[in-house]
Amino acid sequence: MTLKLISSTEAKGTYVIDARSRQEYDRGHIPGAVHLEWEAFVESPDANPAPFNQKGWWGRLLSLEKDRETIQNILQEAGLEDGMTVTVYADGPASKGREGRLAWTLLYLSVENLNILNGGFSQWCKEQEQEQGEDAIETGAPQSVRKECRFTIKPDDSRRIKEEAMVEVVQENSATIWDVRTKDEFDGLLHPYLPRKGHIPGASLMPFPSLFEEGSTRFIDRDTYLKMLGGKRIEPIAYCELGLRAATLALIHEIYTGEKLRIFDSGFIWWSLNSNLPVIGSIY
Repeated sequence: MTLKLISSTEAKGTYVIDARSRQEYDRGHIPGAVHLEWEAFVESPDANPAPFNQKGWWGRLLSLEKDRETIQNILQEAGLEDGMTVTVYADGPASKGREGRLAWTLLYLSVENLNILNGGFSQWCKEQEQEQGEDAIETGAPQSVRKECRFTIKPDDSRRIKEEAMVEVVQENSATIWDVRTKDEFDGLLHPYLPRKGHIPGASLMPFPSLFEEGSTRFIDRDTYLKMLGGKRIEPIAYCELGLRAATLALIHEIYTGEKLRIFDSGFIWWSLNSNLPVIGSIY
């Protein structure tokens, strides 16, 4: 398995996936890119109160026990197949981790060779428009893909921590936990829609904006990340609201350190909805 952060020139010849919203994709995308959103792979939480029962408000992955056929169909419709080298992109900080969450999902499902396009769509446009002008961008609906593609699902559970295990880890204080939201979210100063605001006990802040160069859509370099990372860590876990920003951290962490970082994909929204679970800094 290979996981890399690449430039726009290195993306040529790979299977490119645009992880932004459908509206952004239609306005302009990398020529030949297939559209696929992270939301396609999550449960529909019908029993939860609004707004958490709507698309984009829930992060828990589909169950491989119950929904394997659904997942298989999504992957096939996207044209994914075994052995393919896939490049995923969105648009840096503005996308709030969409590329990270989709790429992490594909790795979890066992895409063997995966790239993240450093700088995303904005950086690609800057580099390509100088050479190709208006032809650099393709607009309109997603292209049709082959239907006979075969993708073998082999979940990598070392990339994920489920709810029961996360509760146990917090109770036992047995792992390094990073909260990948902003400081105001961590302190419980934002998002009135949350039943309880603050952070999971024992978590340390690793703010999502710090993963990017200042004023840029490009990720920070390895040396900068390692300095930010600091000292020792024990079986690191990351979370955010829905697992998008946390998944982005996980990929950068793995690329720069070689160490896998587990994602709590149910996220702080799930934690906040469960009144029996502790929250630090919560405002009711």
